Amino acid sequence: MAGAEVSVSSEELMTVRDEEGEYSGSDQKSQVILHLQPILHGERDGDEIEYGYPITCGDSRAVLLFKKFVCPGINVRCVKFNDQLISPKQFVHLAGKATLKDWKRAIRLGGVMLR
Repeated sequence: MAGAEVSVSSEELMTVRDEEGEYSGSDQKSQVILHLQPILHGERDGDEIEYGYPITCGDSRAVLLFKKFVCPGINVRCVKFNDQLISPKQFVHLAGKATLKDWKRAIRLGGVMLR
């Protein structure tokens, strides 16, 4: 972990007194203890975390919510577009690619078709 940068407010730092019971001066080395909070996976403060993947269809961009996506999923509301949940079929239609037969070929994840 050498060379890593850590940004912490001064309220989260705690200095340790030296052996004589005095705080270390600026000329001496001082020991600093950081109180780090773990990053929990799954739930945070009672809210469920949504995992999403950025997708595109033509020039339109949206986020595919992984937990809500169920194959075949054509009518399942699992695409977040303009702060609304819509189905992949609706996303393809809004993107102007409704004439394509297969929505999995129209939607791209990282430049790659879903099919």
